[in-house]
Amino acid sequence: KKARLPAAYLMGGLLVSAILHGTGMISGNVPQWLAVACFVVLGCLIGTRFSGVTWIELRASLGAGLAVTALGVLLAGLFAALASWLTGFDFITLMMAFAPGGIETMTAMSVLLGIDPTFVAAHHVSRLLLLTLIVPMFVLRRQRS
Repeated sequence: KKARLPAAYLMGGLLVSAILHGTGMISGNVPQWLAVACFVVLGCLIGTRFSGVTWIELRASLGAGLAVTALGVLLAGLFAALASWLTGFDFITLMMAFAPGGIETMTAMSVLLGIDPTFVAAHHVSRLLLLTLIVPMFVLRRQRS
């Protein structure tokens, strides 16, 4: 949190887990019953982001939301297809890694689909870190103009 990284607690947990699993100090998976309970809680927390939104507001932003989502999925699909062709990696795995969405959601989806969650999470964390570096450059450039 002091380093001002996005999703600080998530990133901290991922880093600690990566170090402990990578060094072989611990191993194992989350039990299925606990994973399902966490997914339910996660879904509820995401749903609370819509509290206070009226039907009129929801309807007004639905078209733009669908358009941006479709564009994001289309671009992710194109780049996943290109990366799959160039590297030989499975298209679905790359699609999950490139698809728009939050780290926690996409990682959870990868677990449910039997895709390596570490691979997917690493790509989403990389995207966040890259955006953390790139966005301030655009803001500074715009302020100078």
